[in-house]
Amino acid sequence: MADITPPPAYPATPFVAEARARGVVGAAPTLSVRDLLAQTGVDYSRIEQMCAALAVPVPNWDERAFTNKDLEALEWVTELVDDGVLDAETEAALLRGISHSVERLVWWQFQVLADDAVRRLGLDDVEARISVLDHIADLADVLEAQMVYVWRRHLGATIRWIGRRLGEVPEGDSRSGALPLMRSVGFVDLVGYTETSGHLDAEGLAALVQGFVATAADTVAKWGGRVVKSLGDAVMFSAGDPSSGAMIALDLAETIGSNALTPPARVAMVWGSVLDRFGDVFGPTVNLASRLVAMADAGQVVVDEVTAAVLASDSRVATIPLSPSLAAGIGQVTPYRLVKVSEPNSRW
Repeated sequence: MADITPPPAYPATPFVAEARARGVVGAAPTLSVRDLLAQTGVDYSRIEQMCAALAVPVPNWDERAFTNKDLEALEWVTELVDDGVLDAETEAALLRGISHSVERLVWWQFQVLADDAVRRLGLDDVEARISVLDHIADLADVLEAQMVYVWRRHLGATIRWIGRRLGEVPEGDSRSGALPLMRSVGFVDLVGYTETSGHLDAEGLAALVQGFVATAADTVAKWGGRVVKSLGDAVMFSAGDPSSGAMIALDLAETIGSNALTPPARVAMVWGSVLDRFGDVFGPTVNLASRLVAMADAGQVVVDEVTAAVLASDSRVATIPLSPSLAAGIGQVTPYRLVKVSEPNSRW
């Protein structure tokens, strides 16, 4: 890995950033919208669609905002659509998904490298960012290789997972008209996050957030689930069966808050049907899980009545009914505390 060293003084950082950006992209922009139209023969709407998917504004007609890489991308996107491999709507959705995910990934990577420069080199935040800015192009090939490696691993895991689940669907059951997938969906929420974070400096807050998200991700992966998204002081996760969801939830409640750096957590998990789109999950199951988490005390896991009944056959866990509560937009629900059967003070 390239050595990230303290930076020289940069009186004109934007110019340095432009040079580094060109180094990563591979060339200075030399093509305009007019050039792309002339060289590809596509409709202007295709360029509008591509820019929208990449979350960038469409440049002025003669502004040189594109490189030969952009031209190549437009050509192969057009070829996929024109050859009938994909339709334009599907291609735009795929490109939009990549853009959204990679944009977040790039910001994540840059901040991690800046934090490394602060920690190892004793730089302040501005100096650290300038240092990373000066060296990020040297790391681009390594970061790209990591992304492709991880993407292929996840693609393979997804193919296997979907194959197993399809094999479990009874013949002729297409779930027409219903949400198509059964999932465990859960939320883990830090208790007292607002008060705790209010007393932390930037370094302490970064350590808190990164520790929480990393611990949650490792715990979810341990039981074969996946992190759907992080929401500041909360993480949403899913799993393919109720038992895995239960073990994730219990492990999260036990692990998070076990050290002085992280406040305790409360967790909710619900087993039910969901709609899976854009890497996210939707539906009443998700809504119920998000409401239930507020009904848990620090260190507790709660589930709903249906999930408690499903988990009755799992000898590793037990459920304890709690007082009914009103859930906004849902009505009255009876939460059940989920515990390990070996937990002290359990009724079982």
